[in-house]
Amino acid sequence: MGLDVYEHRVASGKATPTNLLTSRLGDGHRARVLRACVTYYLSMPFSDSELLPYIKSTPECQPARRRHR
Repeated sequence: MGLDVYEHRVASGKATPTNLLTSRLGDGHRARVLRACVTYYLSMPFSDSELLPYIKSTPECQPARRRHR
């Protein structure tokens, strides 16, 4: 279902950086994720230590940088 929602957002021009967490491991699902250009894809089971770096490196989750003049 999450991938369906993401594909709909991409089709409507509203794609955003997305981390997809899924229990599906099949090659067909993996190929669909790659075609959709999901930012990061993790299949279950995964640990917190695996997930946290993906969350921190997602563009919208990074702290804003202050510009110095």
